[in-house]
Amino acid sequence: MLGHMNPHEVLVNIIASAILPLAPPFSPVKRTGVLKDRFGYEMRQLILSDVLREILKKKGASPPDLVLVNEQLKMVVAVECKSDFGLKTIEKLSKQVAFYSSDTFTEFAKSFLPKLEKFEIWVVTYSGQEKLGEHISHFIEKKKQEIESQSNIIVWEVELKKTDVAILRKVSGDYQDPELKIFMQAKKEIETALPQFELLIDSSLSYGQRVARIGRRILSFIASKSLTKEERVVSITDFKNRYGDAIMTDKELLNCLRLENM
Repeated sequence: MLGHMNPHEVLVNIIASAILPLAPPFSPVKRTGVLKDRFGYEMRQLILSDVLREILKKKGASPPDLVLVNEQLKMVVAVECKSDFGLKTIEKLSKQVAFYSSDTFTEFAKSFLPKLEKFEIWVVTYSGQEKLGEHISHFIEKKKQEIESQSNIIVWEVELKKTDVAILRKVSGDYQDPELKIFMQAKKEIETALPQFELLIDSSLSYGQRVARIGRRILSFIASKSLTKEERVVSITDFKNRYGDAIMTDKELLNCLRLENM
Protein backbone atom coordinates (compact mmCIF):
# COMPACT_ATOMS: atom_id res chain seq x y z
CA MET A 1 0.00 0.00 0.00
CA LEU A 2 2.83 2.42 0.78
CA GLY A 3 3.98 2.14 -2.82
CA HIS A 4 0.89 4.11 -3.90
CA MET A 5 1.81 7.08 -1.70
CA ASN A 6 4.41 9.79 -2.12
CA PRO A 7 6.96 10.28 0.72
CA HIS A 8 4.89 13.04 2.32
CA GLU A 9 1.69 10.96 2.32
CA VAL A 10 3.55 8.05 3.94
CA LEU A 11 4.53 10.21 6.91
CA VAL A 12 0.99 11.59 7.31
CA ASN A 13 -0.46 8.08 7.16
CA ILE A 14 2.01 6.73 9.72
CA ILE A 15 1.09 9.37 12.31
CA ALA A 16 -2.59 8.69 11.63
CA SER A 17 -1.92 4.97 12.04
CA ALA A 18 -0.45 5.66 15.50
CA ILE A 19 -3.87 7.13 16.36
CA LEU A 20 -6.14 4.74 14.49
CA PRO A 21 -4.49 1.92 12.49
CA LEU A 22 -5.99 1.78 9.01
CA ALA A 23 -6.97 -1.84 8.49
CA PRO A 24 -8.36 -3.29 5.23
CA PRO A 25 -11.97 -2.20 4.63
CA PHE A 26 -13.51 -5.57 5.46
CA SER A 27 -11.56 -6.11 8.66
CA PRO A 28 -13.96 -7.07 11.49
CA VAL A 29 -11.76 -5.44 14.13
CA LYS A 30 -11.77 -1.70 14.76
CA ARG A 31 -8.39 -0.97 16.35
CA THR A 32 -6.79 2.03 17.97
CA GLY A 33 -3.14 3.03 17.97
CA VAL A 34 -0.79 3.70 20.86
CA LEU A 35 -1.13 7.50 20.72
CA LYS A 36 -4.89 7.21 21.24
CA ASP A 37 -5.11 4.08 23.35
CA ARG A 38 -2.32 4.93 25.78
CA PHE A 39 -2.10 8.74 25.68
CA GLY A 40 -5.53 9.92 24.53
CA TYR A 41 -4.70 11.74 21.29
CA GLU A 42 -7.43 11.93 18.66
CA MET A 43 -7.60 13.31 15.12
CA ARG A 44 -9.93 16.23 14.47
CA GLN A 45 -11.48 17.51 11.27
CA LEU A 46 -9.64 20.46 9.78
CA ILE A 47 -12.18 23.20 9.03
CA LEU A 48 -10.90 26.50 7.68
CA SER A 49 -13.06 29.61 7.67
CA ASP A 50 -12.82 32.06 4.77
CA VAL A 51 -11.15 34.52 7.15
CA LEU A 52 -8.45 32.03 8.15
CA ARG A 53 -7.88 30.99 4.55
CA GLU A 54 -7.28 34.63 3.67
CA ILE A 55 -4.85 35.04 6.59
CA LEU A 56 -2.97 31.92 5.55
CA LYS A 57 -2.76 33.22 1.99
CA LYS A 58 -1.38 36.59 3.12
CA LYS A 59 1.20 34.99 5.38
CA GLY A 60 2.17 32.40 2.77
CA ALA A 61 1.47 29.65 5.30
CA SER A 62 -0.58 26.49 4.97
CA PRO A 63 -2.79 24.50 7.37
CA PRO A 64 -1.21 21.59 9.29
CA ASP A 65 -1.23 18.11 7.80
CA LEU A 66 -3.10 16.78 10.83
CA VAL A 67 -4.67 18.24 13.95
CA LEU A 68 -4.59 16.15 17.13
CA VAL A 69 -6.45 16.88 20.34
CA ASN A 70 -5.81 15.56 23.85
CA GLU A 71 -8.94 16.35 25.87
CA GLN A 72 -7.42 15.35 29.22
CA LEU A 73 -4.43 17.66 28.80
CA LYS A 74 -6.53 20.37 27.09
CA MET A 75 -3.90 20.33 24.36
CA VAL A 76 -3.97 20.74 20.58
CA VAL A 77 -1.15 19.43 18.38
CA ALA A 78 -0.47 20.65 14.83
CA VAL A 79 1.36 17.97 12.85
CA GLU A 80 3.67 18.92 9.97
CA CYS A 81 5.29 16.21 7.84
CA LYS A 82 8.51 17.00 5.94
CA SER A 83 10.04 14.45 3.58
CA ASP A 84 13.00 16.65 2.55
CA PHE A 85 14.89 19.81 3.48
CA GLY A 86 15.07 21.61 0.17
CA LEU A 87 14.66 25.35 -0.37
CA LYS A 88 10.88 25.12 -0.79
CA THR A 89 10.53 23.11 2.41
CA ILE A 90 12.74 25.55 4.33
CA GLU A 91 10.68 28.52 3.11
CA LYS A 92 7.40 26.80 3.94
CA LEU A 93 8.56 25.65 7.38
CA SER A 94 9.77 29.15 8.21
CA LYS A 95 6.32 30.62 7.46
CA GLN A 96 4.54 27.84 9.29
CA VAL A 97 6.60 28.22 12.48
CA ALA A 98 5.91 31.96 12.43
CA PHE A 99 2.18 31.44 11.86
CA TYR A 100 1.86 28.73 14.52
CA SER A 101 3.49 31.14 16.98
CA SER A 102 0.89 33.84 16.35
CA ASP A 103 -2.22 34.78 18.35
CA THR A 104 -4.27 34.04 15.23
CA PHE A 105 -3.30 30.39 15.32
CA THR A 106 -4.01 30.19 19.04
CA GLU A 107 -7.57 31.25 18.27
CA PHE A 108 -7.67 28.66 15.49
CA ALA A 109 -6.56 25.97 17.97
CA LYS A 110 -9.37 27.01 20.33
CA SER A 111 -11.89 26.11 17.63
CA PHE A 112 -10.88 22.47 18.26
CA LEU A 113 -10.67 22.81 22.03
CA PRO A 114 -12.35 25.89 23.58
CA LYS A 115 -10.67 25.32 26.97
CA LEU A 116 -7.23 25.18 25.37
CA GLU A 117 -4.32 25.25 27.81
CA LYS A 118 -1.44 23.72 25.87
CA PHE A 119 -0.36 23.77 22.25
CA GLU A 120 2.41 21.87 20.45
CA ILE A 121 3.80 21.54 16.95
CA TRP A 122 5.07 18.12 15.88
CA VAL A 123 7.35 18.11 12.85
CA VAL A 124 7.75 14.60 11.47
CA THR A 125 10.46 13.51 9.04
CA TYR A 126 12.45 10.43 8.02
CA SER A 127 15.44 8.95 9.83
CA GLY A 128 18.65 7.94 8.09
CA GLN A 129 18.22 10.40 5.22
CA GLU A 130 20.90 13.10 5.19
CA LYS A 131 20.29 13.92 8.86
CA LEU A 132 16.88 15.43 8.09
CA GLY A 133 15.80 15.53 11.72
CA GLU A 134 18.99 17.25 12.81
CA HIS A 135 18.84 19.87 10.04
CA ILE A 136 15.16 20.60 10.69
CA SER A 137 15.76 20.88 14.45
CA HIS A 138 18.60 23.37 14.03
CA PHE A 139 16.56 25.43 11.57
CA ILE A 140 13.55 25.55 13.91
CA GLU A 141 15.61 26.67 16.90
CA LYS A 142 17.19 29.42 14.83
CA LYS A 143 13.78 30.54 13.55
CA LYS A 144 12.27 30.54 17.05
CA GLN A 145 15.08 32.78 18.32
CA GLU A 146 14.64 35.09 15.33
CA ILE A 147 10.92 35.65 15.99
CA GLU A 148 11.21 35.22 19.78
CA SER A 149 8.73 32.36 19.70
CA GLN A 150 7.82 30.37 22.81
CA SER A 151 5.99 27.69 20.82
CA ASN A 152 6.67 24.14 21.94
CA ILE A 153 7.99 22.26 18.89
CA ILE A 154 8.96 18.59 18.86
CA VAL A 155 10.80 17.01 15.93
CA TRP A 156 10.21 13.31 15.31
CA GLU A 157 12.01 10.92 12.98
CA VAL A 158 10.31 7.88 11.45
CA GLU A 159 12.18 4.66 10.65
CA LEU A 160 10.43 2.23 8.32
CA LYS A 161 10.91 -1.47 9.08
CA LYS A 162 10.50 -4.28 6.57
CA THR A 163 8.28 -6.04 9.10
CA ASP A 164 5.40 -3.62 8.37
CA VAL A 165 6.34 -1.54 11.40
CA ALA A 166 7.27 2.13 11.75
CA ILE A 167 9.38 3.43 14.65
CA LEU A 168 8.98 7.02 15.90
CA ARG A 169 11.84 8.64 17.83
CA LYS A 170 12.22 12.15 19.20
CA VAL A 171 15.04 14.27 17.79
CA SER A 172 14.45 17.49 19.73
CA GLY A 173 11.93 19.32 21.91
CA ASP A 174 10.32 18.75 25.31
CA TYR A 175 6.96 17.05 25.78
CA GLN A 176 4.20 18.85 27.66
CA ASP A 177 2.48 15.50 28.07
CA PRO A 178 3.93 13.99 31.29
CA GLU A 179 2.87 10.42 30.45
CA LEU A 180 4.37 10.59 26.96
CA LYS A 181 7.55 12.08 28.43
CA ILE A 182 7.94 9.25 30.95
CA PHE A 183 7.18 6.64 28.28
CA MET A 184 9.76 8.03 25.84
CA GLN A 185 12.42 8.35 28.54
CA ALA A 186 11.98 4.65 29.28
CA LYS A 187 11.28 3.22 25.81
CA LYS A 188 13.03 5.82 23.60
CA GLU A 189 10.61 5.06 20.76
CA ILE A 190 7.01 4.43 19.73
CA GLU A 191 6.19 1.48 17.51
CA THR A 192 3.18 1.54 15.20
CA ALA A 193 1.92 -0.62 12.34
CA LEU A 194 2.38 0.68 8.82
CA PRO A 195 -0.99 1.76 7.38
CA GLN A 196 -2.67 -0.78 5.14
CA PHE A 197 -5.13 1.68 3.63
CA GLU A 198 -4.86 5.26 2.38
CA LEU A 199 -5.84 8.06 4.74
CA LEU A 200 -8.99 10.09 4.04
CA ILE A 201 -8.23 13.06 6.27
CA ASP A 202 -5.12 14.17 4.33
CA SER A 203 -5.68 17.92 3.81
CA SER A 204 -3.69 17.89 0.57
CA LEU A 205 -6.19 15.60 -1.17
CA SER A 206 -8.13 16.96 -4.11
CA TYR A 207 -11.85 16.29 -4.41
CA GLY A 208 -11.19 13.65 -7.08
CA GLN A 209 -8.60 11.85 -4.94
CA ARG A 210 -10.94 11.73 -1.97
CA VAL A 211 -13.77 10.36 -4.11
CA ALA A 212 -11.45 7.67 -5.49
CA ARG A 213 -10.28 6.59 -2.03
CA ILE A 214 -13.82 6.45 -0.66
CA GLY A 215 -14.91 4.46 -3.71
CA ARG A 216 -12.11 1.92 -3.32
CA ARG A 217 -13.06 1.36 0.30
CA ILE A 218 -16.72 0.80 -0.47
CA LEU A 219 -15.99 -1.54 -3.39
CA SER A 220 -13.50 -3.56 -1.33
CA PHE A 221 -15.99 -3.78 1.51
CA ILE A 222 -18.99 -4.93 -0.51
CA ALA A 223 -16.81 -7.39 -2.44
CA SER A 224 -16.02 -9.34 0.71
CA LYS A 225 -17.30 -12.91 0.35
CA SER A 226 -18.11 -13.16 4.06
CA LEU A 227 -20.78 -10.46 3.93
CA THR A 228 -24.47 -11.13 3.42
CA LYS A 229 -26.48 -9.19 0.84
CA GLU A 230 -27.98 -7.00 3.57
CA GLU A 231 -24.59 -6.26 5.13
CA ARG A 232 -23.31 -4.94 1.81
CA VAL A 233 -25.60 -1.92 2.06
CA VAL A 234 -23.34 0.85 3.41
CA SER A 235 -24.96 3.88 5.04
CA ILE A 236 -23.25 7.18 5.79
CA THR A 237 -23.30 6.38 9.51
CA ASP A 238 -21.90 2.87 8.93
CA PHE A 239 -19.13 4.26 6.76
CA LYS A 240 -18.06 6.89 9.31
CA ASN A 241 -18.24 4.38 12.18
CA ARG A 242 -16.12 1.86 10.29
CA TYR A 243 -13.48 4.35 9.11
CA GLY A 244 -12.22 6.46 11.98
CA ASP A 245 -10.15 8.60 9.62
CA ALA A 246 -13.27 9.72 7.70
CA ILE A 247 -13.32 12.87 9.80
CA MET A 248 -15.54 14.98 7.58
CA THR A 249 -19.05 16.36 7.70
CA ASP A 250 -21.97 14.31 6.40
CA LYS A 251 -22.41 16.96 3.72
CA GLU A 252 -18.82 16.51 2.49
CA LEU A 253 -19.17 12.74 2.42
CA LEU A 254 -22.51 12.91 0.66
CA ASN A 255 -20.97 15.23 -1.91
CA CYS A 256 -18.20 12.70 -2.58
CA LEU A 257 -20.84 10.02 -3.02
CA ARG A 258 -22.94 12.33 -5.24
CA LEU A 259 -25.92 12.01 -2.91
CA GLU A 260 -28.26 14.85 -2.02
CA ASN A 261 -29.65 13.54 1.26
CA MET A 262 -29.40 10.72 3.76
